[in-house]
Amino acid sequence: MLMQNTGDRPCRNGEVGKIIELPGRSEGKKEEGPDAAVHDSVKHAQLTYDLRKIREAVEKAPDIREEKVAIIKKMIASGEYSVQAREIADKMIQEFLLDDSPKS
Repeated sequence: MLMQNTGDRPCRNGEVGKIIELPGRSEGKKEEGPDAAVHDSVKHAQLTYDLRKIREAVEKAPDIREEKVAIIKKMIASGEYSVQAREIADKMIQEFLLDDSPKS
């Protein structure tokens, strides 16, 4: 299984499939014969285990990265932190365009 780096932000619902290369999906080949059902069952069990481990890791990850918050608070207090409105607007637009959830 191949995990791709998703950057600093945590996964959103539905993104797990985007960061996992599912085995056997790219070939498009189907096994046939008496061992195919057993092989498919083993593949399914392994995939279920892998997805459970990924879900556990995501659930354990903090929603707030305390170390980054502390650094930014220190920069704000010392007057070193400056906000670039253009960069924030660009990132907001990018997040909006990448968001798969239905818009109301």
